[in-house]
Amino acid sequence: MPAKVNLNNNYNSSFSTSKSKTISTFTLAMINVSAVASIKNLPIMVECGMSMIFYYTFACFCFLIPCSLVAAELTTGWPEVGGIYNWVNQAMGPRFGFFAVWFQWSQNIVWFPTQICFVAGIIAYIFNPELVQNKTYMIFMVIFLYWLMNLINLRGIHISSFISIVGATFGICLPGLMLLCFALYWIFFSKNTIAIDFTLKNIMPSVDSFDNISFLAGMILSFAGMEMSAVHIHNVSNPKKNYPKAIFFSSCLIILIYVLGSMSLAVVIPKSDIKLIDGVMQAFVYFLQSLNIEFLIPFMAILIACGSCATLSTWMIGPAKAIFVCSNNGELPVFLRKKNNKNMPIGVMICQGIIITILCVIFIMMPTIEGAFWILLILCSQFYTIMYIMMFVSAIILRIKNPNKIYYYKIPGGNIGLNIIASIGIISCLFSLIVGLFPPSHMEIKEKELFYKVLLCGSLLFIITPFIFQVIKNSKMERKLN
Repeated sequence: MPAKVNLNNNYNSSFSTSKSKTISTFTLAMINVSAVASIKNLPIMVECGMSMIFYYTFACFCFLIPCSLVAAELTTGWPEVGGIYNWVNQAMGPRFGFFAVWFQWSQNIVWFPTQICFVAGIIAYIFNPELVQNKTYMIFMVIFLYWLMNLINLRGIHISSFISIVGATFGICLPGLMLLCFALYWIFFSKNTIAIDFTLKNIMPSVDSFDNISFLAGMILSFAGMEMSAVHIHNVSNPKKNYPKAIFFSSCLIILIYVLGSMSLAVVIPKSDIKLIDGVMQAFVYFLQSLNIEFLIPFMAILIACGSCATLSTWMIGPAKAIFVCSNNGELPVFLRKKNNKNMPIGVMICQGIIITILCVIFIMMPTIEGAFWILLILCSQFYTIMYIMMFVSAIILRIKNPNKIYYYKIPGGNIGLNIIASIGIISCLFSLIVGLFPPSHMEIKEKELFYKVLLCGSLLFIITPFIFQVIKNSKMERKLN
């Protein structure tokens, strides 16, 4: 049976919080932007050329919009602490709730190395771009950056929110706008060669090689994370109006950043020359050198690093707080239930920090960075899409189980409207699960057999672990009963 949660709590009492603890609509929107819109993802789509328009459109209508609408309904209809864990728990029971939040947390764990290495690579441009190839520098910076951000986040949600606002504004939106301006200059006023063919016939991706469609898996992952802000619902002022408003505003901003940012990179960098780790800085170096203002390169590196740190900060807190709720229900070891005096889940954050540090070192030491990158990207996509399928299914079940439930935001069209939206999300996730197993054909991934072995072992490790926890939990319960 589901864990007992009072479903009839007064909505306003669920959000009763002191004025000093509330966050505004703008703050919540910036948390969403910093969680979802990472300019680290822009180089991936440059490799697609004009077909990136198809991929972004597909991901937006088949995933981002369904995810945003379902997350808004579930959050404002089921505002209890726990986010995805609470929703799946109420629909399918605590065991499935645990699996859902475990997959959310697991994808976060395997995603972190790519994001932290990106930040370390960007910071290298402040001093010496060649440091990107120096593994000693990368390992040191990765460990330093992660634990610095971890310690900052342990100071409380308001510091994390402040980092999200500043980082998303000056480190994501501003560099994205500057990229667009530089691209327009490159097209209309510069005599430099335009690296992308703007022919409309190139919008549809080639179907002569199935593995080219694997970009769709990466696209869906690029738009993932909108539901993560549900853990902050108790800190939102007037959430029944402001939460859906923040979802809509941040969705529009995220789409603009991705589409215009990727196109801007594609204007200046040929897809054969793009680098996955520091491709964004590649573009800025091209732009700034062409304008003879290369002295601004370190400044741009600082801005982009700030935006990436905001993304890191957001993803350190969200999944950690969600899995902390699981640990309180006895799903995880006791040491993960510890909180500090700022009400932050210190046990979970320290544990995930140790795991991420180990994975980062392994990631950096891999012989081919592209092979390691795609292994982590596919693992992230697989874990996250499983979680999203459970979220969409839970939304349908909760509508059926609670026909008289008061929703303060409800997807239009009654149960039919919800079923259509959720079904689109489920189908896109299943599609992503399948095609994501095939790396793009132009990716030079050596020893593909080893690639799939590592991918299989990584998947099994993270999938089997929650079942082990369940066996341990059940054996402890049996001992207590006896």
